[in-house]
Parts: sequence; C-alpha cells; structure tokens
Amino acid sequence: MTKHEAACAAYVQANAEIGRLTRLIGIQINYCREIKAKVAGEDPEYSAIPHCLPDYYRDCNAMHDVGWLGCGEVAPLDCPFCLEADRLIQQRKKARQTLGAAKRQITVLGKQALKEKQS
Repeated sequence: MTKHEAACAAYVQANAEIGRLTRLIGIQINYCREIKAKVAGEDPEYSAIPHCLPDYYRDCNAMHDVGWLGCGEVAPLDCPFCLEADRLIQQRKKARQTLGAAKRQITVLGKQALKEKQS
C-alpha cells in the first residue's frame, strides 16, 4: 500500500468509526430518556425529559472554569446509559483527532503531488 492509499484508508476508517460511535451514543441517550420517562409515568415516545449528560457536562465545565481541572468533585454519573454514552463520546473525540490527522496527511500529499506536477 502506498502512502497515498494509506492516508486515504485512514481517512475512510476514521470517518466510519465516527459514524458508528455517533449512532451508539444516540442509542445510549435514547435508553436513558426512555427509562426516565417511564419512571416519570410519561410516554417515552412523546416525553421531553432530557438525558443526564448536559447537567453533568455543565457541572464539569463550571468546575474547570473556577480552576479545578478534573470532574472529581462533580457527582458521578449514576445512569449506566449516560456513563456508556460519555465513554463513547471520549472515543469519538479520539477518532475525530485521527480524522484530522488523516486530512492533514492527505493535504500534504496533495501539495507534494501538485509541486511534482508543476516541476
């Protein structure tokens, strides 16, 4: 496999992984909403009950803004679905970094090819 093919393969693979993780995150968040709606006695299909992550991230960001770097002081997520969604979100962040690196590599290879063509 040439370096051009490897860069394109890395791009496609990272893009597919981001899509897969996004679908899994949505599934976990929907499970959380369904459970909370059922507990509240609402129809899960029409309920507007939010999932746990916005409050958790808001609290983490508030702690970070006042100088505490970790989320150790914030109450941990007790919802297994949102806990899994958060884990998947962290994986997706890494996949997006991989995608960015692949894009940069493709750009470098494209510029080299243009330079060689002009010479």
